[in-house]
Amino acid sequence: ISILLNSAILSSYFLNEKLNIHGKLGCVLSILGSTVMVIHAPEEEEVTSLDEMERKLQDPVFVTFAVLLTVVALVLIVVVAPKRGQTNILIYILICSLIGAFSVSSVKGLGIAIKQMLERKPAYRHPLVYILVGILVLSVSTQINYLNKALDVFNTSLVTPIYYVCFTTTVVT
Repeated sequence: ISILLNSAILSSYFLNEKLNIHGKLGCVLSILGSTVMVIHAPEEEEVTSLDEMERKLQDPVFVTFAVLLTVVALVLIVVVAPKRGQTNILIYILICSLIGAFSVSSVKGLGIAIKQMLERKPAYRHPLVYILVGILVLSVSTQINYLNKALDVFNTSLVTPIYYVCFTTTVVT
């Protein structure tokens, strides 16, 4: 959160962007929302191997969530963004946020793979590693593309807190 809030504040200083009441309110709400989420976050199970990660990724609830995210992101990219992306700040930010859930899951899996390789386990033989790398490259490049589009059109002090809230909400979900 501090990186995002710092970029909103520093953009007003270095880029001469005005941090208006909406930007200030967005920063305050980001801090309050993060605090509430951390306080009320449920305990999560620890995933310690690629086999466990594979089972979690095949869970029907996660598969449904992933398909829903993919469909909504594709509709936003193909149908909505060309028509409304230049006028509605949420379009590009929602694309980044929805795709961000995949990058977080991929990084988690790759972290497990690296940990297993450091323990001298042959994680590189697991096909999930290569799937996760592909998903990570695709999701991060898509996020960077649409975040840059949002920053080209809209004020950084508005994009940053809205992106933080949407991204965090999607990832926690």
